[in-house]
Amino acid sequence: MPYSRKVATSALAPTTLIPRDQAGDVLAGNAEIKGLFGAPVFNHPKPTGLLAYLINSVLSDDKDAIVLDFFGGSGSTAHAVMRLNASDQGNRRFFVVQLPEPTPEGSVARESGYSTIAALARKRIVLAGESLGAGALDASRIDAGYRAYSLADTHFSKWKVSSDVDRTELEQHLFDLRESSSADEASADDLLSEILLKQGYSLTEQIAPVDVAGLNLRSVGDGIVLAYLNEHVKPTLEQLRAVVDEDPARLIVLEDAFQGDDQLKTNLAQLCKSKGIELWTA
Repeated sequence: MPYSRKVATSALAPTTLIPRDQAGDVLAGNAEIKGLFGAPVFNHPKPTGLLAYLINSVLSDDKDAIVLDFFGGSGSTAHAVMRLNASDQGNRRFFVVQLPEPTPEGSVARESGYSTIAALARKRIVLAGESLGAGALDASRIDAGYRAYSLADTHFSKWKVSSDVDRTELEQHLFDLRESSSADEASADDLLSEILLKQGYSLTEQIAPVDVAGLNLRSVGDGIVLAYLNEHVKPTLEQLRAVVDEDPARLIVLEDAFQGDDQLKTNLAQLCKSKGIELWTA
């Protein structure tokens, strides 16, 4: 995140009246939900007009602002940010946080297939993006993409035993720690997200799949970082040489991808050293 900006509460005077024709009201918020979902799946959402008005009140000069909402609800803030961007070609981004709070039994949301408020919010962001794109003169300018993350345990092997563990169990745990990934069901993107966070990168880095010499990698930040995270396909030295020739600043390789071949790992380390590339194994 390039910067943070705090706005004093006095920036909006308590006596300031927000024009209803610009901000809308509860009825407008309900109408927006019904227009997107075809049913009132969320009660009393904030109207996007109100949120857009508040965002512009304190960030009117910043079309690249980052807007954070720790109580995401139905995703009204995300919708408002996309709406503002569509109206003035801005590049604002949003972070919306919502607990996986269950929707009430027998509610319209539950009967519509949304078991949590977080699931409903994710669907709203999709529908809002489609709606804004359909009404735009140039739909290609509408960035309706987003990433969804949830809190989870690490995907990598970790120390899980207490000090009073018996010798047999301790030996087995030490044996298990030889593998880097502890969750076979974890996807390459799951592993990469955790690695990038540990290395100090943000959750908004540009990530794309790339193919180099038959290896499927992830490119971060336009090739600044390349990552190979497939533990099931052992790369050849020739393939790794081709990856090094791409000249990334950092190369990340899943430890399990070497499949115990220390010579291959050593050769890769030497190739990276000769090119000034930082090698990081996970």
